[in-house]
Amino acid sequence: MPNLERLLAEQENLAKNRKYGFYAIPLPEKPGRNITRWECGVPGPHEGVYKGSYYTLYVDFPEDYPFQPPQVLFKYPVYHPNVYPTNQVCLDIIGDRWKPSLNVMNVLCGVQQLLGAPNTRSPANTDASLCFKKDPEKYMECVKENIRKYHRRPEWRGL
Repeated sequence: MPNLERLLAEQENLAKNRKYGFYAIPLPEKPGRNITRWECGVPGPHEGVYKGSYYTLYVDFPEDYPFQPPQVLFKYPVYHPNVYPTNQVCLDIIGDRWKPSLNVMNVLCGVQQLLGAPNTRSPANTDASLCFKKDPEKYMECVKENIRKYHRRPEWRGL
């Protein structure tokens, strides 16, 4: 079972530290709540086509967290070289560069940075990666359309 005290402390830290505009909420489970699956929110990068966008993710913590990284997937489709068609995020710090000293705040910051700076050397979505490299204007149009459809800032979260 994951370290529940650590998960609760990380969730409390995210709730207190609102300067990044992140949120993290354990998802309900009957009875009570499921502390091992969170819904998280991340604002897109603050400039360019991402300005004003907001991304909802699911973060699933494995049995041996923090010794193994959480799995991170977007709730809605994301047009990006480092997001698999399954919506799973391809990010080194939740893969082979994971360390137990990293936390959810680090992961959410990493996702936010990745959105604005794709890693085309390790693409999870080859179509988006090729478009990013060969036709940046078309790539940005696809990103804008994806944001318009799925990633507007949620008013109901008070963010």
